[in-house]
Amino acid sequence: MRFRGAPASSNCINDPSQDKSSFTRSDETTAQRALVVHSSPVRLVRGERAANVAVGTLLAVTVDPASIPAPWRPLGVSDSWGRPMYLARVPTIDAAMDLPLPELASGTPRGWFKLFLASEVPQHKDDRAYDVALRFTLAGCCYMCAWGASCSEWHDTFDDSVVMPQVDGTPSLPFPDDEAHHLMTSWFERDSLDESRWFFAANADPTEGFRHNCTVCLVLVIGGTDFATTVEASCLRGVENPDDSP
Repeated sequence: MRFRGAPASSNCINDPSQDKSSFTRSDETTAQRALVVHSSPVRLVRGERAANVAVGTLLAVTVDPASIPAPWRPLGVSDSWGRPMYLARVPTIDAAMDLPLPELASGTPRGWFKLFLASEVPQHKDDRAYDVALRFTLAGCCYMCAWGASCSEWHDTFDDSVVMPQVDGTPSLPFPDDEAHHLMTSWFERDSLDESRWFFAANADPTEGFRHNCTVCLVLVIGGTDFATTVEASCLRGVENPDDSP
């Protein structure tokens, strides 16, 4: 698992020799991992949920089901902070451009969402991956985890969806450029689907400016029906046994 997106002042683990902008789990059997939540390291043990570590209590988040359009389907609550999870599948990367997105921007304050992107379709130079990432960022994505084909490329693409508008001046991002509003990104090259989904649900905590108005978790599956069925089954295992880590 690789983790990036913390403010520059943060340490990812207690060892000062480690890269301050990323965290790599080099040992697949390592029991403890470090996770930046605010601007200081929080050490989590595999199997330990982060709700009371990062926030103190479950968030009193609510989402109007009418704001989550089809084909997003509810799977239940599988987030340490009490957020509901919705899943949608598209067969190709470009098809995600036509996927209706949640209407979270009209609330006061506006809402945000976490995104777990699972793909069996690799990115290629002619696809619209950047446009997809920008579309989700503008719609309110505040934390993105990628697993599967081109997961590291998806991480970079979502980073670009924040950097390029700041460079070009258009389009305008829906959040200010400060440490409290930082789009977090993680990608999982060597972790199983269950491990990656567990991290997303149990430990992926948005930064302070997003946290209390992040109302929903989205799972975007890019690929065939069998792949989508596998991802959905993993998510449902997390809903049914939220404290059972892989």
